[in-house]
Amino acid sequence: MTTMTLWFTGLLIAALAILLLPLLKGINKETDSNLDTASTPNRTKQSMIAVAVFVPIFTIGLYFTLGTPEFSEIATTKDKPEIETLVQKLEKKLAHKPNDINGWLLLGRSSMMTDDYQKAIFAFEKAIVLEPHNLDALLPLADALAVMQAGKLIGRPYELLLNSIDLEPNNPMALWLIGMAEVEIGDKKKAAEYWKTLYQLLPNDSKDQKQVAKMLAGIGETPPQNSAQKPASVSKSPQVVNGADSEERIQIILDASPSVRTAIEDATVFVYAKSATGMPMPIAAKKYSGSNLPETIILTHKDELIPNRQLADFDNLIIGVKVTSQSKMDQGHILFKTEVPLNSHTKTRIIITY
Repeated sequence: MTTMTLWFTGLLIAALAILLLPLLKGINKETDSNLDTASTPNRTKQSMIAVAVFVPIFTIGLYFTLGTPEFSEIATTKDKPEIETLVQKLEKKLAHKPNDINGWLLLGRSSMMTDDYQKAIFAFEKAIVLEPHNLDALLPLADALAVMQAGKLIGRPYELLLNSIDLEPNNPMALWLIGMAEVEIGDKKKAAEYWKTLYQLLPNDSKDQKQVAKMLAGIGETPPQNSAQKPASVSKSPQVVNGADSEERIQIILDASPSVRTAIEDATVFVYAKSATGMPMPIAAKKYSGSNLPETIILTHKDELIPNRQLADFDNLIIGVKVTSQSKMDQGHILFKTEVPLNSHTKTRIIITY
């Protein structure tokens, strides 16, 4: 467990605790009618301070590093039960106080941290009903919806991003995501405009700025000339699996015990590769039925989700496997999830447990 992981996990718990503390103290003494009395502004102020500090960091600063191995550890850290307990308490308080915008925002982000994207979407939708122009709800909602669409930003996520750009043209997260959406749509010129704006907003020679330079290069564009940072070049030899030629190929062998295979035969298995140091959205992905196990899966350029993000451009990759239920009772429920670094960059084996 890294120091950075502990710090951000602690920040999440602290933010939840600060938000819940004033509500917990008065749960047996107050009713819905007196939650808005003269004593409420002080408690609301405390909550707003917690969210005002936590939310921007999580929405913008953390977004650029969310794909790192350190943050994937959060999903399995010993602090997760504590986070989930606080989230449950927060949900209970929101049931009594449904107009608490800060509570919905924090619930959404907490749910993202625990991979409960459906709950995150629900929370952000509630927040948007209360404040339709709140970027702290619009952008994470677009992100969560895209995750549920296997990384695709078309449709509702794109509409939310357009709205966000209209509200705040220089928002880094909005510029990053809408550029990806424009590439997905096929408008590389528009994507370049957004990314060039983002490039100029980022600190010179920073890792994020270099990543944006690579993204611009991927669509045949160069960074603005008035910036001191030149785009970073990546030189990487294509890997070969089973005698294949020049294309990048990654082999994932999935297996499970007979009992597990029976338990997940009606589930959906989502296999993906993502950057270890960049955006959390998958670079390439495939979807399978649980009934197909054991399975040898090959990810190639044909499985890449967005044209300007190619497997061959990344030296450090993470392979992820997520198994979700398809039953009517708990559709979308995550039965199994793991992410492992791909050290050899060509082949890995993952055992599904349940």
